[in-house]
Order: sequence, then C-alpha cells, then structure tokens
Amino acid sequence: MVSHFNPRLQDFARTFAAWLADHPEVSVRTTQDVLFYFFSVLLMPLSIFAMGMALPTFITRDLASNAIIIYSSKAVSRGDYLLGKFAGAFGLLTLTWLGPICTAWLMGNLLAPDWRFFWHARIALAHAMVYGLTTMAFLSLLALGISAISAKERSTVALWYTWWILARAIVPIASHTRPWLRHVSFSFNLDQVALAVFRLGDDLRIAQDNVPIFGGLINLPPDRIEALSAPAFRGAAIALLVIAAAAAVVVHKRVKPE
Repeated sequence: MVSHFNPRLQDFARTFAAWLADHPEVSVRTTQDVLFYFFSVLLMPLSIFAMGMALPTFITRDLASNAIIIYSSKAVSRGDYLLGKFAGAFGLLTLTWLGPICTAWLMGNLLAPDWRFFWHARIALAHAMVYGLTTMAFLSLLALGISAISAKERSTVALWYTWWILARAIVPIASHTRPWLRHVSFSFNLDQVALAVFRLGDDLRIAQDNVPIFGGLINLPPDRIEALSAPAFRGAAIALLVIAAAAAVVVHKRVKPE
C-alpha cells in the first residue's frame, strides 16, 4: 500500500515505521498489551460456550448415576474427586483460552524483527497470565457449582447458557437504570477485571505522549476513556467472590457419598 502513495507520504511512512522500530519500549509494549487484551476478551465467549458443552461431564452425570458412592468405596476422597473435576475444567479452559494466548505471544515475538520484542512484550504476557489464570479459576469453580445443582444434564446446561446470555443482555439496560444490576452477569464482571488488569487507559496515555501524531488520532468520547481508566473493579470483585462462594457451598452440599 505504501508503495502506491505519493513520495512525501512514502517518506513519512518509512520514517514513522523506523521510529516505531527504534522505540520498541513504547510501540511494542502498548501495541501488544492492547492486542492481547482484545484477544483475551474475545476468546472468553468461546471458552464459556465450550465449558457449557462439557458441563454435564463434571458432576451432573455422577449425581445421576450415583458414581460418587462408587468412587468413595474405592478410597477416592471427596477432596481428590473435586480436585480432579476442577483440573478437568481448568484444563479445558487452558486448551481453549490460555493455550492460544500463550502460543500467539510466543509465535508473534519469534517472528518479530528484533529479539528485544520478547523483553518489551513481557508486560502483555504478564497481564494475560494474571487475567487468564484468575478467570479460569473462577469459571472452573462456577462450572462445578452449576454442574452439581441437578442430576439432569439439560437443566444444568440450560442454567449455564441462560445465566450467561440473559444476564449479559441486562447489562446495557442496567447501565442507565440500576448500575449494580450489571454485576449479575459474571461475564461483565470478568470484563471489568480485564480492564483493571490490562489498564488500557495507561497504554493510550503512553501512546499519546510518546508516539508522533498518534495523540491527534485518538479521539475517544470522555465516557469511554473513563470506562477504560476506571472500571467497576470493586463491584466486580465482590460479585465474583459471592458467586464463587455460592458455587463452593453448592458443591460442598451436593457432592457427598451418602
């Protein structure tokens, strides 16, 4: 595309690209942090959908077939049983979420023109790991809780998808009426955690202050900038802790050999 520009634009494009290459501590850090934020957030619905499909295999079918009694008779403690189920859910999320993110980070920097990209992209990887591991632990526990609610597969799967879709649909309405209702949606809460971890507002400010002409290109509405810089993290954290505690209580009461 640049080759078809007029000579002045070609010179500008080459100069700008050279500046970005000479300042990877700014260009690589901000670009990869923003890109991996969107990659992580866009992969989350796929992982939630996959978790819903696998939901009956965690505890629901064992409740229906009284398999927990058989496991306990073979000296499998409840702790070992739940640890195995949690590892199964966590492993599924690793395959559908964390694995692709880490692979993209590794391959992207291997194909980069400079080995320094690995060092300057470390913040993006750290943010992705913190957000990914935290979210995966929560979703795994929530999946076990919903899977343990009923011995009927259709009931647990329907509850999972209904909560995910309907609660998400309430978020835009609640934003203009009762903002606290947004936290009923666990996916909204996870989005707020992502904004708090990646801190996109800081990346935009760094780009505006350091990248030539970039400051004038960013013209986001004030409410959008505020949402990026100050997510509803406290409410999201409290809501996620309450949901996780409720899921743990359900699992504790339902997963018994008696």
